[in-house]
Amino acid sequence: MRTLALLLLPATAAAAADARLVDAARRQDAAGVRTLIQEHVDPNQRQADGATALHWAAYWNDVDTAALLLRAGAAPDAQNDLGVTPLSLACVNGARRMVGALLRAGANPDAGPPSRPPPLMLCARAGSAAAVRHLIAAGAAVNRSEPRRGQTALMWAVAQRHVDVVRELLAGGADVLARTKVRPRFVNIADPNDIYTIVSGTVNSGATTPLLFAARHGDLESARLLLAAGADVGDTAADGTSVLVTAVHSGHARLARFLLDAGADPNDGRAGYTALHAAVLRGDRGLVEVLAGAAADLEARIVRGTPVTRGGPDFVLPHNLVGATPLLLAAKFLEIDILRVLLAHGADPRATLADGTTALMLAAGLHSQPGLFDRRGRIAVHRPHTSQPAREAVGLLAARGIAAAAINQQGDTALHAAAIHGYADVARFLVEQGAPADAANGSEQTPVDVAVDPDMVALLNALAARSGDP
Repeated sequence: MRTLALLLLPATAAAAADARLVDAARRQDAAGVRTLIQEHVDPNQRQADGATALHWAAYWNDVDTAALLLRAGAAPDAQNDLGVTPLSLACVNGARRMVGALLRAGANPDAGPPSRPPPLMLCARAGSAAAVRHLIAAGAAVNRSEPRRGQTALMWAVAQRHVDVVRELLAGGADVLARTKVRPRFVNIADPNDIYTIVSGTVNSGATTPLLFAARHGDLESARLLLAAGADVGDTAADGTSVLVTAVHSGHARLARFLLDAGADPNDGRAGYTALHAAVLRGDRGLVEVLAGAAADLEARIVRGTPVTRGGPDFVLPHNLVGATPLLLAAKFLEIDILRVLLAHGADPRATLADGTTALMLAAGLHSQPGLFDRRGRIAVHRPHTSQPAREAVGLLAARGIAAAAINQQGDTALHAAAIHGYADVARFLVEQGAPADAANGSEQTPVDVAVDPDMVALLNALAARSGDP
C-alpha cells in the first residue's frame, strides 16, 4: 500500500499543476500560464467539463496566451464535453486574429460535432468578414447548415444585416437558393379578442431562402447582393408567403419598393393575403400608394388568416377577416388617409364581407369588439377605435353611397356597432342618414339592447323616439 501511494504522488501533483494551468487561463493570468508552460505542464489537460486552457484563451480573445499554448503543443481542435472547440469560441467573438492564429496552427475549419453550428456560421453571425474570409480560405464548407432548422451561414449573416459578411460568403460560393427545413406548425388564427373561438390548424413553416431572410429583417443591401447573385425575387416560403409580402408585413417599405422595381409580383396572394393587405394592416399610406400605382389588385380578398400569437411581435390578420378587401381592412382599422388613397385609385366602396358586412359597418366598429389586444395581438394601451376617426370614416363612406341602414346576415347594422362602442356622434349621424334606431338583429337585440354605456342607452332611446314622430 505504501508503494502504491508513493507511485500516485507524482501523478496527483502533476494533475494539480495541470489544473492550475486551465485555471490560470480561465482567470486571464497570462503570467501564470507562461510560468506553468515553462515548467512543461501538459497544455492539453482538461477541467471537469473538458475545456482546456486554449478554450479559455479563445474565450477571452487572448491571442498572445493562445499562441504560447499552441507553441507548447495545445491541440487546436480540442472539444469540451459539448463539442465546442477553441475555433468556435473565437468565432462567437468574431475574433479575426484569434481565428487566423488557430487556423495557422492547423485547426480544422469545420471541426465540431454535427449537432452544433459550424464555426463559419458562428463567425457569420458575429459579423466578422475577415474571420469568414480566413475560414473560407482554409476550406470551410460554405453551405454547411446547422442541424435544427437547416439554416446556413449566409442566412445568419443576412438575418444580422452583416452585408460585408454576405459579400464574402457569396464570393466563396454560398448558395443563394438554399432553403431551411420544412416543419409543420400548429397555429391559432382566431381573433385574439374572441375568447370563445379557437380556429386552429397545422401549417408548414420553413423553406426560407436567404432572400426571404433579407425581406424579414429589412436588409436592402444584402437583397441587392443576393438578387445579383441569382436569387429569385419570386421566392415563397413553405406557407406561401412571398418575398414582397414578407417585406411589407415586416414593415420594410424601402425594401418593398426595391423588390417591386426588381420585378416582384404585387398580387402574389399565396400567403392567403397580398402585399396591399399587409400595407393597410400596418397603416403604411406611402406603400399603399406605391402598390396601388404598381397595379396591385384593389379588390383582392383575404383567403386565409395569419397565425395569431398573443403578445407576439407580428401584425395579424385573424380568421374573421377572411374575405376582406384592402378597403374593408382600412375601414376596420380606421385608416382614414389610406381609405382616401384606395378610393382615389378606384377601390370599390360597396365591397362587403361574405356575410354582407359593409365598409361603413366596419368603420362603425362591427367585428371589432372592445378587447385587450391590438393588431399585433399585444396588450393594447388604447382601444382600437375612438369616436372621432370612426365618425370621419363613416361620413366618408356614406358620401360614397354606402347605406347607413344596411343590414348583414346576422341582422346587425352600423348602429348596433356604434352602440356597443359608445360612439354617440356616429349614432346621431347614422340615424340622420336613415339607420333605424330600433332595428332588431338576428338575436332580437336592438342597438339599445347591445349598448353598455347608460348615456348611449338614453341617446338611442331619444333618437328612436324622434325617428318615430310623425
